[in-house]
Amino acid sequence: MPNGTWPADWDERRQGRDCPFCSSLGQGDNDYTVDVATRSFSEVRLERRSRLAGYCVAVWRLGHVAEPTELTDEQAAGYFADVVATGRAVEGSSSR
Repeated sequence: MPNGTWPADWDERRQGRDCPFCSSLGQGDNDYTVDVATRSFSEVRLERRSRLAGYCVAVWRLGHVAEPTELTDEQAAGYFADVVATGRAVEGSSSR
């Protein structure tokens, strides 16, 4: 991104072209993440090389979105419920 500008194909990327998160859905483990759980609204992936133990990514699994503001209120509530449930699971497993 020269001079602090967005790449020429930014709009296409925001719409999901070549999205690495979307392409990883349903594919199991890969070089970067371990498939942990499929929840109602997200697929949870554990980062393999994170500096933070238990660092997970909850990927929206019902179509590409660039920002959570693109979700309906009901979708956002479901997604963030998945995020909280994942956080509680990680905290529970790390306290043992």
